[in-house]
Amino acid sequence: MKKLLVFVVITLLVFVCLIAGCSGSKSDNTPPVSQNTPTQSGAAPSTDTTQNGTAVFPGNNASAGAESNQVTDDEPVLDLPLIIENYTLDGVHFILENGDAVIYQEDYSQFVLGSPVPLVAITVLSDVRSVYSSAQSHYFIRTDNSLWAYGKNDYGQLGDNTGVDKSEPVKIMDNVANLYLCGRTGNPVYAVTNDRILWRWGLQNHFLSSATYVEYAPVAILDDVVILCTDGYAIKSDGSLWTWDEFYYFNGTPFSSPMDVLSGDENPEPIKVMGNVLSFRKSGTVDAAYYVLKGDCSLWTWSSVRNTNASTGFVTWEETEFHKIMDDVKFIDLLGADTTRVTIVVIKNDDTYWGFGDNSRGLLGDGTKINRDEPVMVMDGVSRMFEYAILKTDGSLWRWNDMDPTPQLAFDNVAAYYQRAFETYILEQNGSLYRVFSLISPPEHLDDGVRLPSTIVID
Repeated sequence: MKKLLVFVVITLLVFVCLIAGCSGSKSDNTPPVSQNTPTQSGAAPSTDTTQNGTAVFPGNNASAGAESNQVTDDEPVLDLPLIIENYTLDGVHFILENGDAVIYQEDYSQFVLGSPVPLVAITVLSDVRSVYSSAQSHYFIRTDNSLWAYGKNDYGQLGDNTGVDKSEPVKIMDNVANLYLCGRTGNPVYAVTNDRILWRWGLQNHFLSSATYVEYAPVAILDDVVILCTDGYAIKSDGSLWTWDEFYYFNGTPFSSPMDVLSGDENPEPIKVMGNVLSFRKSGTVDAAYYVLKGDCSLWTWSSVRNTNASTGFVTWEETEFHKIMDDVKFIDLLGADTTRVTIVVIKNDDTYWGFGDNSRGLLGDGTKINRDEPVMVMDGVSRMFEYAILKTDGSLWRWNDMDPTPQLAFDNVAAYYQRAFETYILEQNGSLYRVFSLISPPEHLDDGVRLPSTIVID
């Protein structure tokens, strides 16, 4: 009888705890559509959530800091600048020296049998400093720092608060420094403004709760941001890494508790992961690998695997040890990050290019298709890596493919390289623009006088 009484008491206590855990979460079945206050197209989005007249961001909550993730306070505090990257080609639009963003269309009125169809440049927008395209949505940051967009808008990805496709550019917001398009579809979209506020809009997929959520207008989610690393992760000016990724797991603590997962919360609050971070990359979703470039130029990693109890549906995680891979690193990136076969590429401070991970498609460019568990040096004097291409510091571009994984010299004097679907665009340092369809096809000259990419550092 006593055993039965103890069992009943324990059962009641568990039930009460579950109710208390759910009481602070949304439990209705409201359609997953943003309830944000509409913002007038052309005006800067409002930060109306205030506390004593001061804008409040989810990441500023005192309870969402180091304690919940076992982050210590003795990490070095960095002072990172806001770096503005001006991109002058996105595979659709190209910025000329006069600031016009143009597209090249075939002019069949000038077609001569036996010759290629001539291309004509059509101006889309003037006074443009940076262009971005993803899928069928297109974005422009103008010289006055205003953001404009046109194209597909079925998931609010343009950010004009309508969800209606646009055939011509419309103004979205002001004071924009950088724009970030996530994934192959470009959703969600993030912008960092010159006052270092991170904004987000578009489609959010919440896999754990099987919910989708659309923000049709920009919403402020975090302040003092200088770098958006990837969807769900950003670095503040003090070098602290923050996340709002539902699959994040570190130091024995998942981002969401089982109750948070079951409630399908559309707006998880950002939490601090760690400090002393220069760069960050993540591969995978449920089974994820994380790569962190620390302030001393050392590269670290950890990974997590999700396990779901078949009978209860509750989630647990297993985590590998947070450990160092290599030193003297200044740049990291992932190739094939949206697949299960990820290649990690690294540039060290001496400009040597190293790589490891999956190499079954020859992405490393080391002349083999051998997977690498440890970093191997591939080439020296490297400025940037792409899929099947390397841009060296001397301006030479080296390319290869999955049939022949050995890099071959393709171009000299290259300022920018962009690959979109089956087309590759080469911008030479003299402003000449070329289009290439394959390694064996001759380059097609598109135009001269295309503006070169630029970088602006704001302390």
